[in-house]
Amino acid sequence: MYTFPWRKRPSPLDKGTLFPYNNKCKVHSFTLRRLEGVEPLGKNLDVAVLLDFYGGMLTEKQRDVIDLYYNQDLSLSEIAEHESITRQGVRDSIKRGEVFLYELEDKLQMFDTYIETMKVLQSIQYVADRIAKENNTYHYSNAVRENVEQILSIINEYRARYE
Repeated sequence: MYTFPWRKRPSPLDKGTLFPYNNKCKVHSFTLRRLEGVEPLGKNLDVAVLLDFYGGMLTEKQRDVIDLYYNQDLSLSEIAEHESITRQGVRDSIKRGEVFLYELEDKLQMFDTYIETMKVLQSIQYVADRIAKENNTYHYSNAVRENVEQILSIINEYRARYE
């Protein structure tokens, strides 16, 4: 980082506040990579997913700018024209919003919890399907069949509500 010889104290750029992805930043990268068999997601998709989870915590302007940039795929210049601010203002707003989204995920871990819950539901559904198959093969009990159907319906209701 370039520092001016006449400056005694570091500038805000030295602290990593405006550039969240340099090596001096304290923001931890959150992981969308916990699903088995899923390729790591790109940074753009990370931010888009985090925006879905934590978008309500951002200011309206930050949310709109990040949505236009990541979800609508507009350039900084197009967003600046749309929002009637400078291109640099758009960039700063996006970077601050990204840092805030990553910090929220590091602290709250809502997305990680969501992924873990979906994994557990998938495991429960797999076991329930095995029980149902075994019950159908050997014609054991209507009570087992009804319980399996009830488990599967609870799983499907939960998934429909949160997906």
